[in-house]
Amino acid sequence: MKKQLVIGVICAGIVALSNSFAQNLVVNPSFEQTTTNCGNPFGEGYADLIDWDDTNSGNDTCTTPDLFSACNLLIGNMGPTHMPYSQLGYQYSHTGTRHAGFISHELGSEYREYVQGHTSAPLTAGQTYCVSFYVSLANMSLYATNNMGIRFTNSNYQHNACPGSSNSLINLPPQLNSTCVISDTNGWVRLQWDYTAAGGEQYFVIGNFFNNAGTNIANHTPASGGMALPMPFAYYFIDDVSITPNTCCYADIAPVDNMCVTDAAITLTATPPLGIACAPVPISGTWSGPGITNGATGAFDPAVAGPGVHTVNFLLSCGTTVSTTITVSPCAGLDVCLEANGDLTVSGGIAPYQWQSEVSTQDCSACIIGCTFPPGCATTSMVWTTYSSNATATPGTLPIQVVDNTGEIESIATLVGIPACTTIPCPPVNINATSQTNVLCNGGSTGALTVSASGGNGGPFTYVWNPGNLSGTTQTNLTATTYTITATGTDGCDGTATFTITQPVALSTTTSSVDASCGANNGTATVNASGGTGSYTYSWVPSGGTGATTTPVAAGVYTVTVTDGNSCTTTANVTVGTAGGPTLTISNQQNISCFGVNDGEATVSAAGGATPYTYLWAPSGETTATATGLSAGLNTITVTDNAGCSVSEQVTLTGPTQMVITGTVTDEDCGALNGNIAASVSGGTGPYAYAWTGTAAVTATISNLDDGTYTLTATDANGCSASSTFTVDQIGDLNVTAVPGSAVISEGASLQLTASGATTYVWTPTGGLSCTNCPNPVATPSGSTIYVVTGTDANGCSGTASVTITMNPVCNEVFVPTIFSPNSDNGNDLLCAFGNCFSQVDFAIYNRWGEKVFQTDDLQVCWDGMYKGKPVNAEAFVYKLSGTRINGEEVSLSGTIQVIR
Repeated sequence: MKKQLVIGVICAGIVALSNSFAQNLVVNPSFEQTTTNCGNPFGEGYADLIDWDDTNSGNDTCTTPDLFSACNLLIGNMGPTHMPYSQLGYQYSHTGTRHAGFISHELGSEYREYVQGHTSAPLTAGQTYCVSFYVSLANMSLYATNNMGIRFTNSNYQHNACPGSSNSLINLPPQLNSTCVISDTNGWVRLQWDYTAAGGEQYFVIGNFFNNAGTNIANHTPASGGMALPMPFAYYFIDDVSITPNTCCYADIAPVDNMCVTDAAITLTATPPLGIACAPVPISGTWSGPGITNGATGAFDPAVAGPGVHTVNFLLSCGTTVSTTITVSPCAGLDVCLEANGDLTVSGGIAPYQWQSEVSTQDCSACIIGCTFPPGCATTSMVWTTYSSNATATPGTLPIQVVDNTGEIESIATLVGIPACTTIPCPPVNINATSQTNVLCNGGSTGALTVSASGGNGGPFTYVWNPGNLSGTTQTNLTATTYTITATGTDGCDGTATFTITQPVALSTTTSSVDASCGANNGTATVNASGGTGSYTYSWVPSGGTGATTTPVAAGVYTVTVTDGNSCTTTANVTVGTAGGPTLTISNQQNISCFGVNDGEATVSAAGGATPYTYLWAPSGETTATATGLSAGLNTITVTDNAGCSVSEQVTLTGPTQMVITGTVTDEDCGALNGNIAASVSGGTGPYAYAWTGTAAVTATISNLDDGTYTLTATDANGCSASSTFTVDQIGDLNVTAVPGSAVISEGASLQLTASGATTYVWTPTGGLSCTNCPNPVATPSGSTIYVVTGTDANGCSGTASVTITMNPVCNEVFVPTIFSPNSDNGNDLLCAFGNCFSQVDFAIYNRWGEKVFQTDDLQVCWDGMYKGKPVNAEAFVYKLSGTRINGEEVSLSGTIQVIR
């Protein structure tokens, strides 16, 4: 198809979006990765895309989609597949500098084109995926259609689409299909579906899967000022194909032009994608960010936001956040002054600034070959180039201009009349708290503070918080103290303010009790709380009471938890004694000797009440006056007299902490007996004694070790012990060398190899060697070979080295015929390039429009004179052959090929 169209538009604004989506499983989803990477002077086509395919099992030129790229030729603003100008219309890629395109309907036939991609991994059965892509109708299309569908398969789908245009139709049902007629030529329309996978799908095909009778074909008026003959088909651009493992949750934010602080407030708009019912999917959400004065409606006031580049977020009710940036400028112009040393300094506007000078550049986009053909195709123009990004810069060669971050420009054609710079005091920088949360509980770290700076010569500002040397506008997990914050603008002007995070008085308690009568439940336990915040709640264990006093209770120990209005808590124990019962005295307390050992001792003496007494220690369960198996911590002794009166007393015993052995191991160098273990012991009761297995050492550190396993047992002053095992490994290889490291020989030649540094040697592979276990074999390989020698010394240490032998073949001359006749008479029907010894080669043929009609990286593949399933006309074509031979020679050929019929 011939594509000729020139359309001029002005890009009013660009909005950056960031979405909290799951990972996109589509490989190369935006068509940005190609094999040429803009390195081919003739441009790049769909066949150059990485990880994208068509669906034709025959000649690649049948039903092949197109790649629109900024790298493609732009001749007189009418490049066939240039981005944004092309024969089919003017359209910027949705993202990046490339997008694809295909035909969904052609007048008078069932001709179709499809794009086929794949995911990085098969889809999981039962998992719901959000499937989406963006489409835009080409300006010069005579028609628009519905049936934009996607069909999933477990393997690459191919069918024979040639010959005949009707064979290109894939008459199979797609799992997902849009019944909407897409006629938007200015913007991109997002189509999306929720898809539940059957399992195993890894390939997908996008296009129109219905014949003309099943397709809604609508007339479309082509854009004016383009080609004389509009294209007789429905042609769609496609970009940003996405498959993510989640249900769809998405919106686009309508672009916003740069604003002045004095502009009126605007209402931001979130645009939903097109749903299955051909109507926008209903969305709801909340707006937030600088300048947002109504989170429900999206009202944005530039005066509230202030000068700067602001990020505004829209949180959809389904959980996704989309963002846009809005630039607000003071719109007061830029001020430039002349420094004493001749430099220029800019102020006002929004930093950073860019100083730019005019440089001449050669535009070769209208040329077919280099910058010389056709003659006069190259033009020279002046463009602005940034040479400094500082506020102060040397003038350079006039004229120059300075641009601030909002795009405001100050042009300078002469230095005459520019005022001299004077030292201007910094305007005040004010810091205010926009939100503050104090600490909830005494000693906690639940404070938070957000600040915002204004004034000076404008932001953005950097912030330093002390104590803590923190940065940023917001801090969380703060403790109670006074924080000093310094905000500094890009011009060096700063301001300081202090903010105090407070905390409530610590929650504390006092307790009292009334003894219970012997054997009766008539005692009382009381707690008095103070401090904290608000009112208190109480929880008593084991009585279950919920007031400040729990009664009636029996004699015993009661634990109360007090909670204040901020959910801060404190606990206290209250002992209710027995009136008339025995009294207890604790003696002979002995603490625990070793961690985890229950060998503590204590003796209780009882007096009063009715003898004899019974004893019960908890948790040990001992029943004598003297207990010898007590554990570290709280132990309770309960004494009951002969009248049934019980009295309890608590005994707290301590014990050493757990003994822990740590250490650092230094591995042994091969055969050197230089291993080392440096151990240390903590816990228990010092000093420690040390004993090692595998050595007689009695110190914490042992040296001169062979590789192996060593166990250290440490014993403390109480006879408590702990053990730990360390492993010393053997490291390092024997330094074996082999010469020559690499060599190039002719076919049939021999080469002397020599190895050193070991005692014994083994060479692999064995083919072509005069010996395989000697240090110096003679190699006569049959082809390029890498020989590896393994050497071993008397200590059993080994190492390897290698020799790479490259065998040079004889390379013949590269030849491309200049004429052939693909008329199916079995004579000269194919055009082949001839040559050998290539490690990499690219052979491409272009028509006079700059379209790539054939390409191969294998010179065994020849051109049959077909393009897109049809014979090419008898005319001249341009070829380009480039490659690298195995001897390093670079080959680059170009010329013409005449097709005759």
